[in-house]
Amino acid sequence: MGFVLDFACLEQRVAVEVDGEAHLMGRNPERDLKRDQLLETAGFRVLRIAARDVLKDLDAVLRFIILTCDETRPLHHDAARRGPPPRSGEELR
Repeated sequence: MGFVLDFACLEQRVAVEVDGEAHLMGRNPERDLKRDQLLETAGFRVLRIAARDVLKDLDAVLRFIILTCDETRPLHHDAARRGPPPRSGEELR
């Protein structure tokens, strides 16, 4: 893709961008939209957080990021790490 994210949770495929005022100027909004689309195409959920919100209430921002990561957990387990799910009638050991 050729760019750097501010933060990312690769396991949950969540990208976090902290945006200052510069992101509102010139062609930056258009550039950010294109980046977001590329990331979404690659399977990431993009969170854009205003820098002023980070400065105002970091705890709330962190809770929001954690909740978002928890929401994006897969509904199934990782078969590569834990083996396949039980077949019908079998118990999980």
